[in-house]
Amino acid sequence: MSFIRPELQASLIRWREVLVGGGVACVGVYFTLSGYSVHVALGVVLIGLGAVIAWIGYRRLQFAGDGGGLGVVELNERLISYFAPQGGRAVSIDDLTRVELVATPRSLMWHLHSSDHPVPLIIPNNAEGTACMFDILSALSGADYKTAMAAMTGAGHETFVIWQKSTLALH
Repeated sequence: MSFIRPELQASLIRWREVLVGGGVACVGVYFTLSGYSVHVALGVVLIGLGAVIAWIGYRRLQFAGDGGGLGVVELNERLISYFAPQGGRAVSIDDLTRVELVATPRSLMWHLHSSDHPVPLIIPNNAEGTACMFDILSALSGADYKTAMAAMTGAGHETFVIWQKSTLALH
């Protein structure tokens, strides 16, 4: 039996990284204000660590869809899997050649192009587990987070290239 409403519990789970980072930073502030030199140094480190944890959690949170869409996305050992009622498949991060966000007025879709399949893996941004897209982009050198954020706020018919393998790496 839970003493927290399900909506609040879901919200806390969704924001957990930001909350943990904030908590670590608060402990750091407490140590810094204690006045002892060792505590001050430890406090400064904890404030920095908490800020980094909170920032990464916030960025990951921005990539998470609302949920409730078709399918489930998983990232396991550099393998991106998408399972949906009408199919799905898995793509290795190492085989990716381009990552796009396709925005329409009604939906936002991730298109993962790979060297081993002619058709991109299409993942709706409201599928369960899309928060792992942040982790996927983190593994891709040169991923454009600003473009990804712009795509998520856009409402027109646009295709945003978030990352593309360099032509030097293809040879």
